[in-house]
Amino acid sequence: MPAPIWKDYTVSFGNVAEADYTIEAGGVTIYSGHAVRRPDESQLNVRINAVCADYLAHALPSISDQGCTADPCAVTFTVKDDGGNTVDTVQFVADWSYDPFHSVSRLSCPVNGRVSAAQVLVASVLTNSAVSVQLTFRSGGTQTLSVAAAAGDVQAVAVPLAQYADLAGVTVGGNIYEVVPACDRFALLYVNAFGGWDTLLMEGRSGEADAYDRRTMAQRYDNAVRSERGTVEYVNGVSRRWTLRTGWLTDAQAALMHHVLGSPLVYLYDTVDGVLLPVTITDEICEYKTYKGNGARMSNYTVSVELSQNMTRR
Repeated sequence: MPAPIWKDYTVSFGNVAEADYTIEAGGVTIYSGHAVRRPDESQLNVRINAVCADYLAHALPSISDQGCTADPCAVTFTVKDDGGNTVDTVQFVADWSYDPFHSVSRLSCPVNGRVSAAQVLVASVLTNSAVSVQLTFRSGGTQTLSVAAAAGDVQAVAVPLAQYADLAGVTVGGNIYEVVPACDRFALLYVNAFGGWDTLLMEGRSGEADAYDRRTMAQRYDNAVRSERGTVEYVNGVSRRWTLRTGWLTDAQAALMHHVLGSPLVYLYDTVDGVLLPVTITDEICEYKTYKGNGARMSNYTVSVELSQNMTRR
């Protein structure tokens, strides 16, 4: 059973005073260490999470075609003693949820499961086999796709919804997605706290703006010449920003917004231009909104993002 990386995982070397050991990933030694038993313990125990966490990563799934991208968010680690004997083997998943009740086998956890008919649906599935995707059409018919797996233990599956006319819903990885008309331009593609890719369609009003960091210097000038300048603006740093708004959310859906607002890896999905832009969420707080606490109204969220690329004007 895979283990979440947030939860302490201890390897026991038995009743010995000290031991040399190595940690391997993919047959390659990533760490060599020496451990000494604590005086208040009868077994020599070593916690390996901190070492292994650096080797869990994410691969940006392709949105150009239907298919699977291997996402290295689940890695198997082998701990060996100084004699080369295997002491323990564990598969860690990049699950930073700190949720003791969550099953690590479920990677995707969409906030409301609503996706635009113009976008590419991306979801993560913990498997090294082909991913089954079921399409449901408004006519009542269904179609099952078998998307070939990439070489890896986690598949980031991409399904271009625009290829399928009259689509009403999609089921993948145990999650059901409702396909809505292509009225909204932006969605967020992000890694959730469970380590999987998810998408959130921003169904409220959106806005775009540039912020400027103006760099100036003073210079000598002749004030008798009206066109001469005493302050020279030699470069402007440009920060492109978007203000995005979700649709109305139930209490259960609002409780999942921390997966979005706390994500360290986010892309702005422009469904009109068909591009992913790397962005950083600039909001510092995730409020857990409720219907009762919102004056007997459903909740929505405003999400502020900034382009994660430097731009200048000279």
